[in-house]
Amino acid sequence: MKNVKSLAGWLTCVLVLGCMDLAQAQSPCPLDSLPLNVSVTTDAWGYELYWELIDASAACGDGTALLWGGNPEVGCGDGVAGLPSEVYDNNTLYTSATICVSEEDSLVLIHRDSYGDGGSDFAIALGGNEAFGFDGSGSGNDWSFQPVLAVADLPCLAESIFADTMTWVGSTEDASVSPNEPAPPALGCGTYGGWCEAGLENTVWLSWEVPAGGGVFEVSTCNEQTTFDTQLALWRVTDCADFESYELVNANDDAGCGLGAYRSTLLTPCLEGGETMMLQIDGYYGAVGTVEVSVTTAAADVWTVSAGVQDLSCSLLTSFDPNGSISVNSNVGIEAVAWTWEGPFGFTSDAASIGPLLPGDYTLEASFCGQTFSASYEVEEPAPLELVVSLSPDCALGSTLGVVDIEGGQGVATATWTSGAFGTSGVEVSGLPGGLFEVDVVDENGCEASEVVWVESVGVPEVDLGPDQFGCAGDAFTLLGPLGAGLTYEWTTGASGALAVVQTDTPGTLVVGVEVTDGAGCTGSDAVILTLDDCTSALDDLGQDFRLNAYPNPFVDEIQVELPESHAGGTPQLRDLSGREVPCVWALQGTTCRTHVEVPAGVYFLSVAPGLETIRLVKQ
Repeated sequence: MKNVKSLAGWLTCVLVLGCMDLAQAQSPCPLDSLPLNVSVTTDAWGYELYWELIDASAACGDGTALLWGGNPEVGCGDGVAGLPSEVYDNNTLYTSATICVSEEDSLVLIHRDSYGDGGSDFAIALGGNEAFGFDGSGSGNDWSFQPVLAVADLPCLAESIFADTMTWVGSTEDASVSPNEPAPPALGCGTYGGWCEAGLENTVWLSWEVPAGGGVFEVSTCNEQTTFDTQLALWRVTDCADFESYELVNANDDAGCGLGAYRSTLLTPCLEGGETMMLQIDGYYGAVGTVEVSVTTAAADVWTVSAGVQDLSCSLLTSFDPNGSISVNSNVGIEAVAWTWEGPFGFTSDAASIGPLLPGDYTLEASFCGQTFSASYEVEEPAPLELVVSLSPDCALGSTLGVVDIEGGQGVATATWTSGAFGTSGVEVSGLPGGLFEVDVVDENGCEASEVVWVESVGVPEVDLGPDQFGCAGDAFTLLGPLGAGLTYEWTTGASGALAVVQTDTPGTLVVGVEVTDGAGCTGSDAVILTLDDCTSALDDLGQDFRLNAYPNPFVDEIQVELPESHAGGTPQLRDLSGREVPCVWALQGTTCRTHVEVPAGVYFLSVAPGLETIRLVKQ
């Protein structure tokens, strides 16, 4: 924990705002030098700070410091003690004595922090104006600088520019930024009233007195001698030394012109004669070079208004969030224009940009310096998100495929499928287990819609009717399919339940099969061969007396069957695993039958009635 130590000594000339009095001894500086002082703002732990201002040829702690302050026990680091001074209070502003320096001097501001978290701020004033600002960081900093004031570098040292006369030409290469110097907001390139970026790097300032007749003027860097990407701002200033008194009138970054795409131009409001304005010029992201600035009288009718409409993000039926908006911009700045809006449901406004808005037509009437402008804009509402969820079973994988068709909304939408701990995403998904699912869809604007669907459990029913059976013609055979909720049955005998009783009549073979379908539409099937003897005439197994010979087995597309002489000319029958007959065209020649058949891979049954055995064939 940081503990505040007792105060030690400091410079005899100290300013402590809020709790200490100013004791200042100023000496006039020669004409070839500048008065310099250092202001320090401490953080919440002022006792951690020590600093020195030294010549670049000196070293911290060698006793030659030009100015210094803070806790001497912190010192210069590495065991080097500081010069006797007063320990600073917390969150307090201190200003040093004033010394005289030359522009040829090379100086170093040394900052040390015993805790290593920085936090103190330093400002160096030259000639009574803040010229350099430094933010302390970490365990300390060494800042090198030369006490040089570039031409027009400070607002209070701004050079004058005059309308409709010669342009002002200068360089920003040696310019700096004053601590807390104001900057226009970052509104985007080409937007009046702001810049592409709000950072300040190398600013110059010009002072301009509005001619007695007043009026509208064009301020521009779009001139032949401008060499870099410029940013331009117009300020109304009460006190050049008080940045709080600066009021932004207009700004521009990149209006472009025939001389280059990166010059800046703006129009002023209707100004009163005799008013003094300030111009600020900087470079885009630190660009520097020569700038040529001009101020010329302009006609009021060259003012322009541009507008951008932002439609509602979502349908009000999806989410009641009327967030439409209309943003306007003018090359004279929005504050210089009188704006009047009317819209649906009695909407009125005198703001430049309006929102949030309901959908509908909005009318703008604007006036500037005796000129008028009118236009209408429509704020639209997107179609609501509508979902149609389609499900199809993947019987092979034992899961469900899901597809959500999306209509309405804006842009590409994402879909999330959730059931308990299970979740997946996509407008097309696979592997969905059975259960109650919530399908949530979000479009690129964040609009949401959802549906709740029931997904059936998927799994091919396991159907096994047991081994083939033998018996006597006239016997009844009982066959049982699988049991389960939601199953339906289709037997070759016409039965529709899980249990089928087959009543036989004549000797021979009989194929009985069943196809079982679950709630998801997946099917499974099986069949058995019933071999029936004529037990009343004491004949033995008829299937053993007359045999079929089929080849190849397994087959691909061709089947050849050799029949016994007793069945020459008979027509074979091919059935699938469920007992359904497969249509075939057989070519008969004596006891040989041939066919070409294209069927799915699996097990099939071949028989010739009456009296012959039934054999199994495998399709590869």
